[in-house]
Amino acid sequence: MNFVNRYFIVVIHHHVEGEGETGYRELRGRLIRSNASSDYYIPKESPLYNYFCSDNRADGVLIRADGIDLVGPSEVDQTYVGIKDESSIKCPTLVYSIRKCEKDDYAVENAFKYPFNDEIKGLETISKDLSALMSNALGILNKGMTEREISKVLQRELCNSDFVLQYKLIVSGDANTLELWHVPGKFVPKEMIYLEAGVSRNGLSGIYGETIFLKEIDDYSSDYSEIIKGKELLRKKFIEGNRTTDLQSIETLRNPRLFLTTPLFPYQHIEIPGENRIIHARETSVFDFWVMRKNYAVRKKITAIAGPSEGIIL
Repeated sequence: MNFVNRYFIVVIHHHVEGEGETGYRELRGRLIRSNASSDYYIPKESPLYNYFCSDNRADGVLIRADGIDLVGPSEVDQTYVGIKDESSIKCPTLVYSIRKCEKDDYAVENAFKYPFNDEIKGLETISKDLSALMSNALGILNKGMTEREISKVLQRELCNSDFVLQYKLIVSGDANTLELWHVPGKFVPKEMIYLEAGVSRNGLSGIYGETIFLKEIDDYSSDYSEIIKGKELLRKKFIEGNRTTDLQSIETLRNPRLFLTTPLFPYQHIEIPGENRIIHARETSVFDFWVMRKNYAVRKKITAIAGPSEGIIL
């Protein structure tokens, strides 16, 4: 039985056995264990640690045939287990140089091809909650605040929530929006601000990237309408059975110094522009749309999940 068939059998089984955060973690563990053919260790230094573990006291996660155990000293928690022989287990390449375990990335890569139904629901909720939080935070900003001050307010609001920041916030105003990754400084935005936050919650990722207009200018509205057209094209064309070439028209929204898409951790993603291939259901991509002008850029990040009849847009 090939991996794809095993995958869908497990997904069907999932709706009988487990739902929510515990359910999808257990399912991913089973997929990794079946592909690794031995116990698999994910230490704390691996990005996947946060997907499987909400208890940051643990040193790592050990995926066994009968379930997932947290690794650590029993003095911290009596439920933790130890690893007697690291050479008998497998782990990601990222930690291979400082561990004795056998490197194996295949097991992880094949286990995270597509999000499960519960994960898609979780991704949708994270996207809505993150967008609402950012919108509410913008409402408490004062006129004349610098990019750095805006960044501090937004970071405080995010830290007061249950989101975990994956990288430093991007806050850029006016001409600074043309920079790929602007470091917030003393500049006071007067006409527009681009805000970006990458977060995680319960192991699932969320990305907010939006241009906020401080002045109503016809050119800005026209530029943003181009991005909305690209978003609607994704909804119609980013579907099972279509080819990646069906999305060629959105390449006009690409910053020439960047790829049009980025990954949604920890899932595999479609690169556009990239090889001409068929889109499969539940494949993901984060599209980084740009409308670039001489003195500014209107930018938006859109997470898309391929559906059977229309794309899921977050």
